[in-house]
Amino acid sequence: MSKFRIQVRDSHYRRYLNGVILLLMVASVWSWKSDIFVYQQWIQSLFTLCLGLYFWPKLCQKDQEQIFQVDEDGRVIWLQPQSDISWQISSRSRFNGWWHWLVLESPMTSPRQHRMLFKDSVSDADWRHLCRIVNQIIRK
Repeated sequence: MSKFRIQVRDSHYRRYLNGVILLLMVASVWSWKSDIFVYQQWIQSLFTLCLGLYFWPKLCQKDQEQIFQVDEDGRVIWLQPQSDISWQISSRSRFNGWWHWLVLESPMTSPRQHRMLFKDSVSDADWRHLCRIVNQIIRK
């Protein structure tokens, strides 16, 4: 049984996605019908400031490097950060050309883990390994 070491780096796609979400939320705040209530522009400015303060750290921060080991059956062990818990990739996981949505389940812990891995955060070989493994698990 083959095991693959997957190294997850910082993703530019994640930052672009957060930036687009911020712009859409700010546009929705400023698309309110004008003069609905008193001090509307001040409240819209306050909402915009709060959105900016919430999203700015997400746009600037770099993701920490993560390393995990996955085998052909979808068993995952985190190597960095170190973890003793073994996870299993669920059949609820999905992927497309830009990202992997990994749903990880563990018999030891009840809550699932959801991880979004963008294509630019892993190497091409690791991307193909993950696609093949997730595809096999979904088809079972």
